Amino acid sequence: GKRAQLTQISSIAQFKKGKRIYSEGEVLDKIFIVITGTVAAYKKSQDGKKSQDGKKHIVTFLYPKDLFGLWGGRRYIVSTEAITPVVAYSFRASALRQQLSRNPKTYSYFVTKICDQLSQNQDHALLLSRLYSAPKLAMFLNMQRQAQLMRGESTDEIYLPMRRTDIAEYLGLSLAALSRTFSMLSARRIIKIRNRRHVIIINRKVFEKLANGRRTRK
Repeated sequence: GKRAQLTQISSIAQFKKGKRIYSEGEVLDKIFIVITGTVAAYKKSQDGKKSQDGKKHIVTFLYPKDLFGLWGGRRYIVSTEAITPVVAYSFRASALRQQLSRNPKTYSYFVTKICDQLSQNQDHALLLSRLYSAPKLAMFLNMQRQAQLMRGESTDEIYLPMRRTDIAEYLGLSLAALSRTFSMLSARRIIKIRNRRHVIIINRKVFEKLANGRRTRK
């Protein structure tokens, strides 16, 4: 089947937490699909440095079954880093292109993956357009919940494998503003923070209003 065909042209790559997988501007020679773990994709600022305060400008998070290393040319357009230990399928770009040209089913599979990730990028653009921190955070938490649901995992709790600094960068907030927003949602009993990695939605009605971009009365 399709999985067997992909396995024939792939190898297994493992990356330790904090390991950079590839850098923006490097020659695109490999493409990956996450098996386990979480990857952050980020871009440099226009002056060639990392974003504000020396941190990364994170454009997306990648989870099991997500494809990364998409080609829009001959060089990587973002950098990627393992923010947890990561295991991934690794494909040589040349071998994958040959496989796609020969096999319509494999081609269809990758087109679907690319479309899914374009949709994720649109979600991120919408998220960053929110004026207020509470809807931004609620929308982000809901995106994590939906990702768990798609992977067939329990959604009783929302699991956050990334650091608070990563979330702040992704949302375009300062770390202090993000912390205040977590505290505010907790104080209003919209969410419960079991620990830094696990969040429980308590008031689903109000949470969903926020996740849809609506402000709520305090």
